[in-house]
This record gives sequence, C-alpha cells and structure tokens, in this order.
Amino acid sequence: MRSLGKSLLMMASLVLLGSNVAMASPNGSPWMPVFRFYTPGHHFQTLDYNEGVHAGFAYEGISFYVLPQALPGTVPLYRCIVPNSMDHFVSADSNCENQRTEGLYGYVFQQMNWWAQTGLYRCHLNGDHLTTSNANECYAAHLQVEGLQGFAP
Repeated sequence: MRSLGKSLLMMASLVLLGSNVAMASPNGSPWMPVFRFYTPGHHFQTLDYNEGVHAGFAYEGISFYVLPQALPGTVPLYRCIVPNSMDHFVSADSNCENQRTEGLYGYVFQQMNWWAQTGLYRCHLNGDHLTTSNANECYAAHLQVEGLQGFAP
C-alpha cells in the first residue's frame, strides 16, 4: 500500500506539468525548467529566467525540463555559444562541438520512458539554434531539424 501511495504521488506530480510546481523525477528530485527567450534572429535558453530578461530578450515560455543530476539512461545537455556571436545552442557534447561551453543545463533521458515522453529537437538556420519539444515549430519557422537530443516530461 505504501508503494501505491508513492506511485500516486509521482503520477500527480506529472499532472502538474503545466504549473509552477516542481515535478518529481524517478529519484524524487525535481525537474528544472529551461526558459526560452527570443530577440529577432536569435533564441536563447537558460536556467535563470532573470538572465534572459536582463539581456533584453522577450520571454517565450518554458522550453523543456532537465534533471539536476545524472540518472541511469540520461545524457547531459550543455549550454554552448559560437564565439563572437549571439548563437547559443544546446548540445550533448561537453566540448560544445568545438565551440565554447557555457555550462551544464542538466540531464535528459536518451530513450522515451514513463518519466520522459516528450522528444527534444534541435533546429538551426543562419546562426540561430533552437531546442524545442515540437519539431513542427522548426519547420514552420523554416529552421532545419538537426536531430533528437533526448526526452523530457
């Protein structure tokens, strides 16, 4: 009965996905939101809402969620920038694909599972990268879909 209660609590936390309440992950730690901002020609994604606001970007919402620590089956996602540009991007490569690493966002699952059923797609065009849970958004903006980066709630 005790494990049933814990399961119901975990399921309830997933139902709260759209709210500001932290969602529990498989090990009980909260998923952290990655906030999405935009200025003409450039998307910017950050763990710190205030960073985007203070940089003068327009807030577009929560882009996706990451775990604060690695779990079995997860991969890290790094915040990267092309030097001497405003082109920030998300990468699973700790070397940021030979660009500059700005830090670790967190971890997402490599495969879809009960905890993470939303694919994260990376798109790009002319110095603008975007990681989104909706590949159709990339097509509508005439961005090239580069691939799937993992799964989050």
